[in-house]
Amino acid sequence: MIILALIITLGLMVIGANGLVNASIKLARRFRISEFVIGALIVGVGTSFPELAVSVYGAIQGNSDVAIGNVVGSNIFNVLGILGITSLVYPIAVKPKTIRTDLGFMFLSTLLLPILIFNITPNILTRWEGMILLIFMGLYIFLSYRYGKNNTPTEDIIEDNTPIYSLILQIIGGLMLLVLSASSFVDSAVLLAQNLGMSEAFISLTIIACGTSLPELMASLMAAIKKNSNIALGNIVGSNIFNILGILGVATQIKPLTSGGITLFDYQSMVISALALILIVYTNKIPRWIGVLFLISFICYTYQIA
Repeated sequence: MIILALIITLGLMVIGANGLVNASIKLARRFRISEFVIGALIVGVGTSFPELAVSVYGAIQGNSDVAIGNVVGSNIFNVLGILGITSLVYPIAVKPKTIRTDLGFMFLSTLLLPILIFNITPNILTRWEGMILLIFMGLYIFLSYRYGKNNTPTEDIIEDNTPIYSLILQIIGGLMLLVLSASSFVDSAVLLAQNLGMSEAFISLTIIACGTSLPELMASLMAAIKKNSNIALGNIVGSNIFNILGILGVATQIKPLTSGGITLFDYQSMVISALALILIVYTNKIPRWIGVLFLISFICYTYQIA
């Protein structure tokens, strides 16, 4: 029964991701906004709802390591794991000049988190620091929309007569199906792992840590299958930005977060993975061999923290 549940929820994730990507592409064309910006703002933020739920719940329960660790771990997996897998399916073509704002905000937010964590009040993310994160999130949304609206590639401007309300409903429906089926998939996978006698530590470091990023994985994979690099990459960049600026910004307003269990190595790994992505993007392509290198790096990171 557990195997059947995994198969069914996996199928539902594929259906949800397909609907989400198709509607997002049409919405981008309808409003003359670049598909990358739609991928970052709608797909990226939407697929981060599981991380938001986990981090906010962790803050409410006073478990700051869960709140912060979930974000740090997800950001590392997004780049090394998801982009690694996605580029194996279809090498990602990139136009660096059109996404400078997004890449800049991703790296800024990635650097900003450890700076705030290790400043005057070490290992504590205060409400005021959370407000700083939220302000940067608002600025990112404003600049991304404005830049994406004014710099839409000519090839993206294709007429589409689908009603706007229909596209919005498809996006909401796709997101809901994707997030809910991902949650059910994680629950079934944890139960299967427990039945197989796997330790709780192994389960938390692998299934749960990567499970909240399943919506990002399915959305990027579906975009790659459709050979839409803009959605695939925008989803990851937008998700990483929202994870830090949006999720931790909101979580700190509930309760200041203490980051005692998250080590400097974890933050360094997150920064290095973001920097690696930026450097590779400026070569105009993420080829399959880079995808293999990303996956090997993620395996090494997981082994190191185990």
